[in-house]
Amino acid sequence: MAAAATDDREAYFDGLAKHEEVHWFKPYTQVLDSTKAPLYRWYPGGEINICYNAIDKHVDRGHGDNIAFIYDSAYLNI
Repeated sequence: MAAAATDDREAYFDGLAKHEEVHWFKPYTQVLDSTKAPLYRWYPGGEINICYNAIDKHVDRGHGDNIAFIYDSAYLNI
């Protein structure tokens, strides 16, 4: 997998972004905009909501009663 990401970076990340479990509210116009390197822009034109993809879509699918994730902090409140 690491070789695929290195050999053809844009194709690799395009494939990840087009996975059926990733919901885009607005599709991106290109994978990587490098016209102002070293200030790169990934998925310009696209609109995605990480909270929707991580939690809300699962609630919409009827899994709202399941635990989404558990946070266990290494820090103690003393």
